[in-house]
Amino acid sequence: MQGKAVATPTTLVLDRKGRIAARVSGPVTRATLEGLVDDVLAEG
Repeated sequence: MQGKAVATPTTLVLDRKGRIAARVSGPVTRATLEGLVDDVLAEG
């Protein structure tokens, strides 16, 4: 089921290769989203 959203809303963070690096089901705060994006960017 990769790439399939099962809840509304669902936030997906993709890595540089287009793979799902993080998935949050339900509401997400700006701080959480920024942290997830920062983590993915730090991986390379």
